[in-house]
Amino acid sequence: MITKYIFLILIVIILPFYSCIDTSAPSPPEVTVSHDTIAVISPIHDITYTINANSSEELIKFELTSSPSIFKKDSTFENFVYVNSFYFKLKLPDNLPPLPDDSIITLSFHVYDSENTTTIQRSLKVIPGYTAIYKYTVELNAPPDSNFFYSTSNNETYILDSLNEQATDLVFIYDSQLGYTICSPDASWVLEKLLEFGLDSLENKNHTKIKTITDVSWDIMDFIYIYGLTLTQENINDIPSNGVGVDRLSTDDIIAIETHDGRKGVLKITEISKDAEKITFVIRIQKE
Repeated sequence: MITKYIFLILIVIILPFYSCIDTSAPSPPEVTVSHDTIAVISPIHDITYTINANSSEELIKFELTSSPSIFKKDSTFENFVYVNSFYFKLKLPDNLPPLPDDSIITLSFHVYDSENTTTIQRSLKVIPGYTAIYKYTVELNAPPDSNFFYSTSNNETYILDSLNEQATDLVFIYDSQLGYTICSPDASWVLEKLLEFGLDSLENKNHTKIKTITDVSWDIMDFIYIYGLTLTQENINDIPSNGVGVDRLSTDDIIAIETHDGRKGVLKITEISKDAEKITFVIRIQKE
């Protein structure tokens, strides 16, 4: 009888302590990886990922794999590490076989602790290396007796008399109502203006998509941004029958363009001379 009571007393004493012991399975590591949207990489552009990991258990190892099997990297954490932040730079291998444009690589970031593994996936788009960007400073003067047509393919400006010798991509016109205007050469409004200057026809009328950009800083408009541009078209004075162009331009305005042969670019107005009716801009345009 005494033994029975002793056993019950021991249960009463031990049970509270036992109930405090956490018997649940350890949680896997918490991991975040930068670039949660599709990032891009090219033969001339690498990319850096930031990885943050923390765990209630000791962190053991990090591993990167990919599909297709292009990237494979791993590293071991130091002893007794539970929280870690680090950077990982990826560059396409020099001996990589050609990939189709816009190929998608699926990256898998694995973080191991002493009990579990967490895997985070990211998508990486491969873009061609030929998206190198030409950068020019261009000065155009109001017609009719000055260079007011511009060709992005050779960075040349043209006067009225030489237009039919060269297909151009942009035209600058000053209008008393619409101010400083950059247009597609095939815009009907432009052709009406040319009639006023004595040119009754224009044989080389390239069509250029043009749109104002207001929500992105010029500083981040590199070749990756330009490559990803999707352009709608803006009409002169918001009238579709006028054709494509941007009017009432001011200094620091930014315009995105896409030429008839699919080259995309951005330009920023750097100077407007009202006395001389002259406009100067910096342009970044795809090579091909």
